Amino acid sequence: MGRWFVALEMFALLSLLSCANSRQELVQQHLDAAQTAANRQDYSLAAAELGEAIQIYPDEQLYELQGDAYQASGNLGGAINDYTYLIQNYDPSAEYYGQRSVLYAQSGDFLAGLADAQEMVRIAPNSYTSYMARGFQYEMLDRYDDAIGDFSHAIGLAPDHASPYLQRGFAYGLMGEYQRAEADFQQALKRDRELPIAYAALAWLRATCPVAGLRNGKQALSDALRACSLDKWSDPLPLAALAAAHAENGDFASAVMWQEYAIAKTLSGAAPLREQEQRVLAVYRSGKPYHSDFSAVKPALVWIPVPV
Repeated sequence: MGRWFVALEMFALLSLLSCANSRQELVQQHLDAAQTAANRQDYSLAAAELGEAIQIYPDEQLYELQGDAYQASGNLGGAINDYTYLIQNYDPSAEYYGQRSVLYAQSGDFLAGLADAQEMVRIAPNSYTSYMARGFQYEMLDRYDDAIGDFSHAIGLAPDHASPYLQRGFAYGLMGEYQRAEADFQQALKRDRELPIAYAALAWLRATCPVAGLRNGKQALSDALRACSLDKWSDPLPLAALAAAHAENGDFASAVMWQEYAIAKTLSGAAPLREQEQRVLAVYRSGKPYHSDFSAVKPALVWIPVPV
């Protein structure tokens, strides 16, 4: 399943465990059950099975897996608790602070997310991911100048990476600097020609921009189709961009169909995003294209992966 946040990756851990054979078998049974549950996308059950494994053998990687399963199930509090435990009892690393900063953002606590991102900058001041994480939290707190400063610093540290350009493009878009946003999305694609969210961002901009001269329905449709194809038609953000492109081209039946599909693909825990998607759907049902500033994109940003 194509997900836009930290993916749950189940794998055999027994080679990494040094527990006694009698416990190995029990741990393996719970890991197998967690894998089966994850394959069915029952991440709550996967987290529960991993919890049982942790009771038998408390292991750092098991806590990581359980945290990711909680995140996938929408239990952000459980995921935050796991990463807090990892930070306090195993390794106060920039990576763990980064993962928790993402979880705080997805739960809407951007100040806590910013505090964790600040720790990342303190621990790893030469890593572009530290500035990506902090810039993202600034972006969500409407501190766009600070966000752009951090994303620009990340570009300086990692000029060949697409993500800093992508995120800076979103910040420019939220400031109403649409031409700069478009230029940054294009720069992201120069560095990664198969980055679906960059195509989706361009499609959304070209379909919905309040500046009429920057809209291009035909190109928006091409960009959106490319995004959906790369993401195997599974991510709600490219799907929503596809709906917007169809609406800009006057095909409201297709716009409604793809917007409904995007909503169906959106996690139940992503309430602000689902509410925004429903508002846009109502516009298409009224037979109108959706033209708005970039604020409509903001609820989606917390579900776009930021390197940590």
